[in-house]
Amino acid sequence: MNEPSVMQPSGPTAPEVIFLLLTFFLLGATVLAVGKVSGNRKITLRIFLAIFLWLSLLKIISGMNFFHNYSTMPPWLMIGPLGCLLAIVFLATSKSFSGFLQKVPLHWLIYIQGFRVVMELVLYHLAESGVIHQRMTFAGSNFDILAGITAFIVGWMVQKNKISKAGLITWNIICAGLLVNIIVIAALSTPYPFSIFKDEPVNTVIFYFPFVWLPGFVAPYALAMHVFAMKKVIGRTKPV
Repeated sequence: MNEPSVMQPSGPTAPEVIFLLLTFFLLGATVLAVGKVSGNRKITLRIFLAIFLWLSLLKIISGMNFFHNYSTMPPWLMIGPLGCLLAIVFLATSKSFSGFLQKVPLHWLIYIQGFRVVMELVLYHLAESGVIHQRMTFAGSNFDILAGITAFIVGWMVQKNKISKAGLITWNIICAGLLVNIIVIAALSTPYPFSIFKDEPVNTVIFYFPFVWLPGFVAPYALAMHVFAMKKVIGRTKPV
Protein backbone atom coordinates (compact mmCIF):
# COMPACT_ATOMS: atom_id res chain seq x y z
CA MET A 1 0.00 0.00 0.00
CA ASN A 2 1.34 3.42 -0.86
CA GLU A 3 1.91 5.65 2.09
CA PRO A 4 -0.82 8.28 2.50
CA SER A 5 0.09 11.90 2.38
CA VAL A 6 1.34 13.26 5.70
CA MET A 7 2.55 16.64 6.75
CA GLN A 8 6.32 16.58 7.28
CA PRO A 9 7.40 19.85 8.91
CA SER A 10 10.94 21.10 8.29
CA GLY A 11 11.59 21.64 12.00
CA PRO A 12 10.06 20.98 15.41
CA THR A 13 6.53 22.30 15.68
CA ALA A 14 4.78 23.58 18.80
CA PRO A 15 2.75 20.36 19.23
CA GLU A 16 5.93 18.28 18.95
CA VAL A 17 7.76 20.35 21.54
CA ILE A 18 4.81 20.31 23.95
CA PHE A 19 4.38 16.57 23.47
CA LEU A 20 8.07 15.96 24.15
CA LEU A 21 7.87 18.05 27.32
CA LEU A 22 4.74 16.18 28.38
CA THR A 23 6.41 12.80 27.85
CA PHE A 24 9.47 13.79 29.85
CA PHE A 25 7.21 15.23 32.54
CA LEU A 26 5.57 11.80 32.92
CA LEU A 27 8.99 10.16 33.03
CA GLY A 28 10.21 12.66 35.63
CA ALA A 29 7.06 12.45 37.75
CA THR A 30 7.28 8.66 37.77
CA VAL A 31 10.93 8.63 38.77
CA LEU A 32 10.38 11.20 41.51
CA ALA A 33 7.38 9.30 42.87
CA VAL A 34 9.26 6.00 42.91
CA GLY A 35 12.20 7.65 44.62
CA LYS A 36 10.06 9.32 47.26
CA VAL A 37 8.01 6.21 48.05
CA SER A 38 10.75 3.58 47.88
CA GLY A 39 13.65 5.64 49.14
CA ASN A 40 15.84 3.30 47.10
CA ARG A 41 18.16 4.98 44.60
CA LYS A 42 18.96 1.73 42.77
CA ILE A 43 15.30 0.95 42.13
CA THR A 44 14.66 4.54 41.07
CA LEU A 45 17.57 4.43 38.64
CA ARG A 46 16.37 1.12 37.19
CA ILE A 47 12.91 2.53 36.59
CA PHE A 48 14.37 5.59 34.89
CA LEU A 49 16.66 3.51 32.68
CA ALA A 50 13.88 1.06 31.77
CA ILE A 51 11.53 3.83 30.60
CA PHE A 52 14.29 5.85 28.96
CA LEU A 53 15.59 2.84 27.02
CA TRP A 54 12.07 1.92 25.94
CA LEU A 55 11.45 5.43 24.63
CA SER A 56 14.83 5.38 22.90
CA LEU A 57 14.04 2.04 21.25
CA LEU A 58 10.74 3.36 19.90
CA LYS A 59 12.50 6.45 18.55
CA ILE A 60 15.18 4.39 16.82
CA ILE A 61 12.90 1.88 15.15
CA SER A 62 10.42 4.56 14.08
CA GLY A 63 13.33 6.40 12.46
CA MET A 64 14.08 3.24 10.48
CA ASN A 65 10.52 3.33 9.04
CA PHE A 66 9.93 0.00 10.75
CA PHE A 67 6.27 0.74 11.34
CA HIS A 68 5.46 1.90 7.82
CA ASN A 69 4.39 -1.39 6.28
CA TYR A 70 0.66 -0.87 6.53
CA SER A 71 -0.28 -4.21 4.97
CA THR A 72 1.39 -6.37 7.63
CA MET A 73 -1.00 -8.04 10.06
CA PRO A 74 -0.78 -7.73 12.98
CA PRO A 75 0.48 -4.15 12.63
CA TRP A 76 4.11 -3.65 13.61
CA LEU A 77 3.04 -0.55 15.52
CA MET A 78 1.42 -2.88 18.05
CA ILE A 79 4.91 -3.52 19.44
CA GLY A 80 4.62 -0.25 21.38
CA PRO A 81 1.29 -0.64 23.17
CA LEU A 82 1.65 -4.42 23.50
CA GLY A 83 4.98 -4.06 25.29
CA CYS A 84 3.41 -1.56 27.69
CA LEU A 85 0.36 -3.76 28.28
CA LEU A 86 2.59 -6.70 29.19
CA ALA A 87 4.43 -4.45 31.65
CA ILE A 88 1.12 -3.29 33.17
CA VAL A 89 -0.09 -6.88 33.61
CA PHE A 90 3.24 -7.91 35.13
CA LEU A 91 3.19 -5.05 37.63
CA ALA A 92 -0.49 -5.44 38.49
CA THR A 93 0.04 -9.12 39.35
CA SER A 94 3.39 -8.68 41.09
CA LYS A 95 3.39 -9.13 44.88
CA SER A 96 6.40 -6.87 45.31
CA PHE A 97 4.75 -4.12 43.26
CA SER A 98 1.55 -4.53 45.26
CA GLY A 99 3.54 -3.82 48.40
CA PHE A 100 5.02 -0.74 46.77
CA LEU A 101 1.61 0.40 45.53
CA GLN A 102 0.22 0.32 49.05
CA LYS A 103 2.63 3.11 49.96
CA VAL A 104 1.67 5.32 47.02
CA PRO A 105 -0.91 7.99 47.93
CA LEU A 106 -4.05 7.35 45.92
CA HIS A 107 -4.47 10.99 44.95
CA TRP A 108 -1.11 10.86 43.15
CA LEU A 109 -2.53 8.25 40.78
CA ILE A 110 -5.55 10.47 40.18
CA TYR A 111 -3.92 13.87 39.81
CA ILE A 112 -1.37 12.64 37.26
CA GLN A 113 -4.25 11.95 34.85
CA GLY A 114 -4.53 15.72 34.48
CA PHE A 115 -1.82 15.45 31.80
CA ARG A 116 -4.56 14.34 29.43
CA VAL A 117 -5.78 17.94 29.18
CA VAL A 118 -2.44 18.93 27.66
CA MET A 119 -2.45 15.87 25.40
CA GLU A 120 -5.87 16.76 24.04
CA LEU A 121 -4.76 20.33 23.36
CA VAL A 122 -1.82 18.93 21.39
CA LEU A 123 -4.19 16.77 19.34
CA TYR A 124 -6.44 19.74 18.70
CA HIS A 125 -3.48 21.78 17.48
CA LEU A 126 -2.46 18.92 15.17
CA ALA A 127 -5.96 18.83 13.73
CA GLU A 128 -5.96 22.59 13.22
CA SER A 129 -2.65 22.20 11.36
CA GLY A 130 -4.12 19.51 9.10
CA VAL A 131 -1.98 16.68 10.50
CA ILE A 132 -4.81 14.57 11.96
CA HIS A 133 -8.56 14.50 11.45
CA GLN A 134 -10.80 16.56 13.70
CA ARG A 135 -12.61 13.42 14.85
CA MET A 136 -9.55 12.61 16.97
CA THR A 137 -10.01 15.78 19.05
CA PHE A 138 -12.52 17.12 21.56
CA ALA A 139 -14.06 19.05 18.65
CA GLY A 140 -14.93 15.67 17.14
CA SER A 141 -15.46 12.30 18.82
CA ASN A 142 -12.69 12.35 21.41
CA PHE A 143 -13.88 13.27 24.91
CA ASP A 144 -10.77 12.19 26.80
CA ILE A 145 -10.16 15.77 27.91
CA LEU A 146 -12.96 15.24 30.43
CA ALA A 147 -10.82 12.63 32.18
CA GLY A 148 -8.02 15.15 32.55
CA ILE A 149 -10.28 17.92 33.81
CA THR A 150 -12.13 15.76 36.33
CA ALA A 151 -8.85 14.26 37.59
CA PHE A 152 -8.14 17.48 39.47
CA ILE A 153 -11.59 17.43 41.06
CA VAL A 154 -11.51 13.74 41.96
CA GLY A 155 -7.95 13.99 43.26
CA TRP A 156 -9.01 16.79 45.59
CA MET A 157 -12.05 14.77 46.72
CA VAL A 158 -9.78 11.83 47.53
CA GLN A 159 -7.54 14.03 49.66
CA LYS A 160 -10.56 15.42 51.52
CA ASN A 161 -12.32 12.05 51.90
CA LYS A 162 -15.29 13.38 49.95
CA ILE A 163 -15.70 10.51 47.49
CA SER A 164 -16.83 6.94 48.07
CA LYS A 165 -15.11 3.76 46.98
CA ALA A 166 -17.91 3.16 44.46
CA GLY A 167 -17.51 6.70 43.15
CA LEU A 168 -13.80 6.22 42.57
CA ILE A 169 -14.31 2.91 40.81
CA THR A 170 -16.98 4.47 38.60
CA TRP A 171 -14.74 7.42 37.70
CA ASN A 172 -11.86 5.14 36.78
CA ILE A 173 -14.05 2.90 34.63
CA ILE A 174 -15.63 5.85 32.79
CA CYS A 175 -12.27 7.55 32.17
CA ALA A 176 -10.69 4.29 31.03
CA GLY A 177 -13.60 4.01 28.62
CA LEU A 178 -12.87 7.50 27.28
CA LEU A 179 -9.28 6.41 26.71
CA VAL A 180 -10.34 3.27 24.87
CA ASN A 181 -12.70 5.37 22.74
CA ILE A 182 -9.92 7.56 21.32
CA ILE A 183 -7.58 4.59 20.92
CA VAL A 184 -10.19 2.85 18.76
CA ILE A 185 -10.87 6.01 16.75
CA ALA A 186 -7.15 6.55 16.20
CA ALA A 187 -6.63 2.94 15.12
CA LEU A 188 -9.57 3.07 12.70
CA SER A 189 -8.16 6.27 11.19
CA THR A 190 -4.81 4.70 10.21
CA PRO A 191 -3.87 3.35 6.74
CA TYR A 192 -4.24 -0.25 7.93
CA PRO A 193 -6.66 -2.55 6.02
CA PHE A 194 -9.02 -2.75 9.00
CA SER A 195 -9.46 1.03 9.19
CA ILE A 196 -12.91 2.50 8.65
CA PHE A 197 -12.16 6.19 8.23
CA LYS A 198 -10.46 6.74 4.88
CA ASP A 199 -10.85 10.51 4.59
CA GLU A 200 -7.80 12.74 4.78
CA PRO A 201 -5.80 13.41 6.76
CA VAL A 202 -5.19 9.75 7.57
CA ASN A 203 -3.68 9.10 10.99
CA THR A 204 -0.01 8.53 10.17
CA VAL A 205 1.49 10.92 12.71
CA ILE A 206 1.81 8.11 15.28
CA PHE A 207 4.28 6.30 13.02
CA TYR A 208 6.80 9.11 13.40
CA PHE A 209 8.90 10.47 16.25
CA PRO A 210 7.93 11.94 18.66
CA PHE A 211 4.30 10.90 18.35
CA VAL A 212 5.21 7.22 18.16
CA TRP A 213 5.48 7.64 21.94
CA LEU A 214 1.73 8.28 22.10
CA PRO A 215 0.67 4.65 21.48
CA GLY A 216 3.97 3.35 22.83
CA PHE A 217 4.02 5.12 26.20
CA VAL A 218 1.68 8.04 26.86
CA ALA A 219 -1.69 6.33 26.24
CA PRO A 220 -0.61 3.13 28.08
CA TYR A 221 0.61 5.35 30.94
CA ALA A 222 -2.92 6.70 31.40
CA LEU A 223 -4.29 3.16 31.34
CA ALA A 224 -1.69 2.03 33.87
CA MET A 225 -2.70 4.76 36.31
CA HIS A 226 -6.32 3.60 36.08
CA VAL A 227 -5.34 -0.03 36.63
CA PHE A 228 -3.12 0.80 39.60
CA ALA A 229 -5.72 3.14 41.10
CA MET A 230 -8.43 0.49 40.75
CA LYS A 231 -6.18 -2.12 42.33
CA LYS A 232 -5.51 0.21 45.23
CA VAL A 233 -9.14 1.24 45.68
CA ILE A 234 -10.56 -2.27 45.53
CA GLY A 235 -8.03 -3.49 48.03
CA ARG A 236 -8.84 -0.87 50.64
CA THR A 237 -11.77 -0.06 52.89
CA LYS A 238 -11.14 3.68 52.55
CA PRO A 239 -10.38 5.61 49.32
CA VAL A 240 -7.37 7.49 50.78
